[in-house]
Amino acid sequence: MTVFFLTSALVVVSCLAAFTIIASHLSVKPPQLFTPNTFTVHSDVMFALEIIAADPIARTITIDWYPEITTPCSAEPTLVADIYVDPEFLDTTSPSFSPQMPLLPAYQINSSAYCDSGTLWTPTFRTVSKLRAVEADALSPIAISSSSLQNYPFDVYFAPQHIRAVNHETGALVPVNVTRYFGVAVNFQLTIRSTHYVGTPHNEVFISLKIERSRATKIFVVIIAITNWLIATAFLTICVATQIYSSPTIYSEMFVIPVGAVLSLTSVRANLPGAPVGFGATIANFDAVD
Repeated sequence: MTVFFLTSALVVVSCLAAFTIIASHLSVKPPQLFTPNTFTVHSDVMFALEIIAADPIARTITIDWYPEITTPCSAEPTLVADIYVDPEFLDTTSPSFSPQMPLLPAYQINSSAYCDSGTLWTPTFRTVSKLRAVEADALSPIAISSSSLQNYPFDVYFAPQHIRAVNHETGALVPVNVTRYFGVAVNFQLTIRSTHYVGTPHNEVFISLKIERSRATKIFVVIIAITNWLIATAFLTICVATQIYSSPTIYSEMFVIPVGAVLSLTSVRANLPGAPVGFGATIANFDAVD
């Protein structure tokens, strides 16, 4: 009896340890701060980016920007910077989208208000950018790769960003930099493909973001698809056996697991995380169950 309890405890502990290790590797992590070609940039305005949400169906990604003035509060004259986001990369639903010319700033930051507020004031503005199915950047606008919802759950999208700041008084470009990325889009893994600075000092920033399904989502969908095929194979084996053997004996127990799995997987297929409309029905069309 003691051996049984010890063995049971060992199995439970081993399963919990394995589950913890696997879960830690499958969890969605915020994007890394530094990319291979990131380097030190001196700027008057620096930004932090928070990833809020991604929607491959609407082809949009929502980002909160947190600008911060790096010049000392005692510096003169007061810096008033107009922040512009390239409308080419913005969705029309973005609060900062401006189709008219000249472009309206997405946000204006004032060093006087920033320093004299007397409170913990964090300026922020939100953009809703387009998700692109093809990868291109500022240096090579020719598409490198492409993807679509047809590739679910292995579809990949790209979200280029272009931001700059202009001195409100003089009209001169203000050096800018992106120093921090945080936040996650549920069920998606985001990585920074490249960060490209234009000019010396660096007055414009081009950022290329890559959005793909999380590893947990990919594994879950693949397991569901494999399970469908295994169930279809089980039923097919039973049907073939009845044709090969002249007087086969059919037991009701043979159908318990396949039929139970069919009933349980129906709702699972219809609610796969982030799946396109009708994807669960498409899986069903490829097996002999439904």
